[in-house]
Amino acid sequence: PDLPITAPRYFEQMPVANRDECVQMTIFAQDATTEVTDLTLLIDLPNGQQAVVQTQSDASGTTFTGEYCVGLDAPSGQYDITIVASDSVGNVFSIQCESFEVNSPPVVDAGADIWLSPNSDGAFSGSFSDADPLDTHTIVWDMGDGNSVSGELAPAYSYAEPGIYTARLTVTDSFGGVGFDERVIYVVGSGTYGDVQGLGFWKQQYRPGKGGAKKLSDETLDYYLNLVRHISKVFDEQVALTSQADAKAVLDLKKASKYQRALQHTLTAWLNFVHGAIGYNDWVDSDGDGVVDMTYIEAMQAIEAILLDPNAVDADYNAAKTMAENIGG
Repeated sequence: PDLPITAPRYFEQMPVANRDECVQMTIFAQDATTEVTDLTLLIDLPNGQQAVVQTQSDASGTTFTGEYCVGLDAPSGQYDITIVASDSVGNVFSIQCESFEVNSPPVVDAGADIWLSPNSDGAFSGSFSDADPLDTHTIVWDMGDGNSVSGELAPAYSYAEPGIYTARLTVTDSFGGVGFDERVIYVVGSGTYGDVQGLGFWKQQYRPGKGGAKKLSDETLDYYLNLVRHISKVFDEQVALTSQADAKAVLDLKKASKYQRALQHTLTAWLNFVHGAIGYNDWVDSDGDGVVDMTYIEAMQAIEAILLDPNAVDADYNAAKTMAENIGG
């Protein structure tokens, strides 16, 4: 009897199917003398199980389509497809014609954002996971400064110049699955560590044409404001700090309210930090009793919580101002 099916290859090359996606399969089937009435796809999974996919035919009765959806917990490896076709007089024909691979791209973690001084170690410590244990992987860090590092999840790397750098970790598996993640590295100014400046110094930097010459360039001063905007929840969300004129408006007030005084010293403390005079995790004496009691960033968060509190009163603003002065404001 005539064979009820002819099945050309429907993949030009072995494809890769990701988990939580569906594989679309189209088969051309015909019989020389009778009608192909049924076409079933048997899919042999790598774990020894078998899935059955019933197909639908088009109006011509010669093109059959089926769909196999790959679950999130599907085993990795090769999935072999067998076509089983029947004609109108009961002839059955089967052929193993194709395979596909199930793959999931790596899940990548580039690590937390970080604030650094120039030439300090960037504390890179990337990681990734892959649902497919037999995959091999290619690892590349794009450091955001025009350089890259390959083959290492935790390279030793530092930045010589102040700036905001976005580093991307990309992991590619052996089936071409790609995962990536980014972290931001904030490199503060190159001021002398420990050389904390008071409100008067920063007034002078952001008050053009008043008194002595500036110690810092306009480019540096603008960059410092950009850094403050990135780390602060008060500037520029609640209080404008997009320009040097905005900084002057905060720092150079003759008749200021308790709230405005607290703002002045909070901005001063931030400027000392982005200048490189204070470290992000330095321990500080926030209450002025001569004993360090919290980190710099914890103290700044406490100060800004007061400034953002709609129910805060003058006594609270005085406390915030004093804390800022104690830690470098």
